Amino acid sequence: MRKDVEAALALLVEEPSIGTKVQTPRTDIVRRLYLPRVNYFVYYRVRGEVLEVIAFWHSSRGQGPSI
Repeated sequence: MRKDVEAALALLVEEPSIGTKVQTPRTDIVRRLYLPRVNYFVYYRVRGEVLEVIAFWHSSRGQGPSI
């Protein structure tokens, strides 16, 4: 799992807009990227030059995290 997460984060640093936008009540744009091999979602946002990971969420948990 560690290699999957590291690869996903490296990809997001290079291409942060590849994730799917998530509806939130906040004005920040939050996105998620699915990691199919490990069945996790990475929820994140970009603030300036910083990629901020909000949550790692297993797909079996159903609804996403409250963000």
